[in-house]
Amino acid sequence: MFWILGTTVVGMCIGYLLRNRRKLFSHIRHLILWVIYLLLFAMGLSVGSNDLVMDNLGGLGIRAIVISLVGTAGSVFLSWLLYRNLFVSDKKRK
Repeated sequence: MFWILGTTVVGMCIGYLLRNRRKLFSHIRHLILWVIYLLLFAMGLSVGSNDLVMDNLGGLGIRAIVISLVGTAGSVFLSWLLYRNLFVSDKKRK
């Protein structure tokens, strides 16, 4: 854990020192994007080679759909409730 935090702090210090070099940061953004693609590919390889995950993919997919639908419905309901109580006048509420 110390290694991760130390690397982050060192990166922040280097970024602070190089903050005026805009062209360098445009290249770094592209590099970060490709590193993220590589990490996603490696994660896909890892998940695809795991027999337990692949055998239970159907059940995991159904659970994921249910969780996302319930989460979305809850967010929509609470957003409507907040909008109704904060932004709608008393005349329109009744």
